[in-house]
Amino acid sequence: MYGGPPPDGEWSYVVDDHSITFGPGWWPYYRDGKPGTVRMSPDTEFRSWRNEYVLISPRRSELAQAVARLHLYVRPQGMGAMTVAAQLVIDIRQRTVALPDGLPGHLCEQAASKGQRLLGRVLGDRRHRRRGAVGPHTAFDRANREPS
Repeated sequence: MYGGPPPDGEWSYVVDDHSITFGPGWWPYYRDGKPGTVRMSPDTEFRSWRNEYVLISPRRSELAQAVARLHLYVRPQGMGAMTVAAQLVIDIRQRTVALPDGLPGHLCEQAASKGQRLLGRVLGDRRHRRRGAVGPHTAFDRANREPS
């Protein structure tokens, strides 16, 4: 229920999770001192997303790669949305996104767009880490920052 299409206009993903710090290596996100899964959401508003949350985890066998588990919007249905679950493989070293085999053609553009946005967030947070940040700027931080 309450699902919807991806946000309109320009947007990016933001870490929408807690207790995440930066750590060494290709994968920047750590929890309790180990590479960990993080939840991402669109940076357009601070809310409980039904189908726009993404879980992204490092591949244990190859920490330069991550697997993103997400839902792709198909169409409205009742008060919610029909979605399709998908897994993307993000290669941080190669800066590429691999779509799953057999993904219906009409969903490929949405999947590729979300994959590129996720790759952009990971690369951006790696840059922040190199500049000395101890952790990502989260959705909670953005929602609670004082107006400028």
